[in-house]
Amino acid sequence: VSARQEGPLPAINASVTITVTGADLALSKSVSNATPDAGALISFTLGLTNTGPLPAGQVVVTDALPAGLTVVGSPAVTAGSVQVDGPNGLITWTHTSLAVGASAQMAMTTTVSATSGGQSLINRAGIASVQNESGSGTLADANTANHTPSVTVLPQTGDLTVGIVAAPNPVNAGAPLLYTTTVTNSGPTAVANFTLTNTLPASVTVQSSTPGCTVTFPTVVCVRSSALGVNASQSFTVVVTSSVLTTLVHNATVSTDTPESSTANNSASQSTTVDPASAIRLVLSGAGTQTAGSSQNLTITAKDSFGNTASGYSGDKALTFSGAANAPSGASPDVVDKDGRSGERGVGTEGRSRWA
Repeated sequence: VSARQEGPLPAINASVTITVTGADLALSKSVSNATPDAGALISFTLGLTNTGPLPAGQVVVTDALPAGLTVVGSPAVTAGSVQVDGPNGLITWTHTSLAVGASAQMAMTTTVSATSGGQSLINRAGIASVQNESGSGTLADANTANHTPSVTVLPQTGDLTVGIVAAPNPVNAGAPLLYTTTVTNSGPTAVANFTLTNTLPASVTVQSSTPGCTVTFPTVVCVRSSALGVNASQSFTVVVTSSVLTTLVHNATVSTDTPESSTANNSASQSTTVDPASAIRLVLSGAGTQTAGSSQNLTITAKDSFGNTASGYSGDKALTFSGAANAPSGASPDVVDKDGRSGERGVGTEGRSRWA
């Protein structure tokens, strides 16, 4: 007896579940000090853990140091080996095997560059590859979100300010004027060095400056090659003179190889008024001739040694006019001061009848 099914076969609904087993490896990263001083030593620690369900064979971890961080010596590991590519800042940690529930660590010390203050230095690490326990292939890991930790380091910066004091202010023409320029580091960390550039007014003459500063008029450059600590200051002096009645403007600017939190306060300016020096002579001016019996106004001007008009004269000077009151037309009397010195014939003009 035989039977035969006529027509289409009935539909068969079936599902297949395929479970892929592997391991969940997690990489963590920490730093000993996330806000170190520029130039300080800090340490990083990597932690590698296998939460299963399968054991892992060889695991390769890489750690990339950013510019501004330099590894010191060779990192220490609890298992495996380390290769350091110093020029490229790349550390490769190779772990031979990692059982379920096991963990391993790598610790390294780095130097923070003295010129990295104020920069964000990001140190990134990652699991580059994972083999199965037999080493015959790659071990699956469905969760890779915990494979690439990073740590940000923000080296602390210095903050230089510059100030200028001029003394005396105002200053008399020809008298010494002392400029004192002070550089201060308000921190929070030291700066590696600094250069102070003073730009002097064109009308001054430099008499002296702090030893070690270089004078190339109109600039005076002072360099500090060693570190300047937090809240530390250094002052520099320049002594100048000026014979010109004017307002002197002295500018100063400071710079450093250490990045700063602000450079808005790296410049300063100081204005100084130059007054006339003490009067040392009087200048009598008036008409060159005078008709007998007539009158005119005479101007007496006090002058300092540079020819600047002084604001006053301390002392007495007497003028004696000799000659007949009714001298013939065009006659010129003598002009004599109280010390008995005669001026030129006639009523003096500036530059002719004068005395000291």
